[in-house]
Amino acid sequence: MSKNVKEFTWSKKKLEVAKAISKGTQTHGDIAEAFDITQETISRWKQHPEFLEKIDEFTLSHELATKAGLLRECYKGLDLKIDKIEGDKTTHLDYVKQIAEIQGHKKQKVEHSGSVEHTGGVVVYLPDNGREEKGDE
Repeated sequence: MSKNVKEFTWSKKKLEVAKAISKGTQTHGDIAEAFDITQETISRWKQHPEFLEKIDEFTLSHELATKAGLLRECYKGLDLKIDKIEGDKTTHLDYVKQIAEIQGHKKQKVEHSGSVEHTGGVVVYLPDNGREEKGDE
């Protein structure tokens, strides 16, 4: 016996909810309240591959999905953590690193040669933007 699955149809509200989910800044409860729907409705929509694909599409279109956006987030994270970096075990930069790895961005190791006033060294990984090392030709 096959399960009767209703065909997924798009509406402006569904698109806006998918966009809100893709930003990752609100809970499903907050989104449901903002759009006057239930969390169960969101869960039901998320069972449709079309809805999940649209969330992914919106997620990749956000500034944070770009290499430049990730670099800006790294700098923002450094500014936030500069005075607390010694004792902070889960930094904002750890999350940015994970996002970069998920996006498949290559890492380029850049070590700071100046003096640092805390006991640990700081290593910043910057995307190489597809550049490859070129030998003397």
